[in-house]
Amino acid sequence: MGAAAAGRVNRRQRSSFSRREAIAGLEHARQAIVSGDPDSARSGIAALESARIAWKGDWPAGAAQAAAEARRALEATAYGGGELVDAVTPLERLVAILSIERRDSSRGTMATLLLLSPFVLSVVLAQAQESADPVTRWHAANQAYRAGAFERAAATYGDLLRAHADPDLEANMAAALWRLGARGEALLHYRRAVILSPRDRAIRRDLKQLSVELSNPPDGESPLAEVLSWMRLDEVLTLLLVANTLGVSLLVVGRRRRWVNRLGVMALAVAITIGIVAAGHGVLLNRGDQAIALETLALSAEPGGPPIASVSEGSVVRVLESNVEGARVKAPDLPAGWVAADRLGGLDSILR
Repeated sequence: MGAAAAGRVNRRQRSSFSRREAIAGLEHARQAIVSGDPDSARSGIAALESARIAWKGDWPAGAAQAAAEARRALEATAYGGGELVDAVTPLERLVAILSIERRDSSRGTMATLLLLSPFVLSVVLAQAQESADPVTRWHAANQAYRAGAFERAAATYGDLLRAHADPDLEANMAAALWRLGARGEALLHYRRAVILSPRDRAIRRDLKQLSVELSNPPDGESPLAEVLSWMRLDEVLTLLLVANTLGVSLLVVGRRRRWVNRLGVMALAVAITIGIVAAGHGVLLNRGDQAIALETLALSAEPGGPPIASVSEGSVVRVLESNVEGARVKAPDLPAGWVAADRLGGLDSILR
């Protein structure tokens, strides 16, 4: 048994050493490509094959794709006249992924990392940062915000928002932008937060405070729209489904019971009312053409023409059309005109 255990230890040591050598070979091939070595394409293919054998084809996540991209670029260069430089990036990514995998499974990773170039080390660190838990990144952004590093906090919030829709995250982004002086963008994110969590009084309070600071830019909302804005459209539709199902069920069950039948009729009447509310919600709040002026914008009668008015920072506008020359908008109390499209922020996923 002792001999068998010693054999298993030796096999693990040989495997670890083989993988360490494979990573070093990949890095050596990458450096040869960067230096312009004419034989680097073939040596790179050999290094990829050695790495495949070392991992026995059981690549960690992301490594198989990086290896395939690197091999295609190298083979295109060796046999088809491709560009050798196209193999540099996938090789860097492959080395980074394999190095992280060895760091997690072996205590001998430092010996491998010492073989790598400083550039590849930075790729390794970037890979680790990208794979960090979103909650951990969110906490790190909050710490940066509390430390006064608002730009760093806003950058992380923005990265997270590209993958996650969350009212608190939108509000955090708004607060960081507000501190940076980007008040129009901050107002945009506060309004998005309200859309996601319409009954969050803290978010509404901050939105109101920022609006006052911006001299209450016009939003064109009617009193009815303000009332409807306290519920999300999906919540209204859920109530509609429940009321409609309840009404139909009661009518079916209560055909011989007058009081049950009356309850069914009442439930259907409620469903009709909720349906009207849902229609109003869609028309007034979920139109897909609303945007916010991220700064004070010059309004022109035609693209590139002289200004005829200005749209104040934070104003809610309707986007009538958009092209490479700009966006034609309708702002409250102003005629329709053209503004710079890149300084508008959409309120929903259609314009984001």
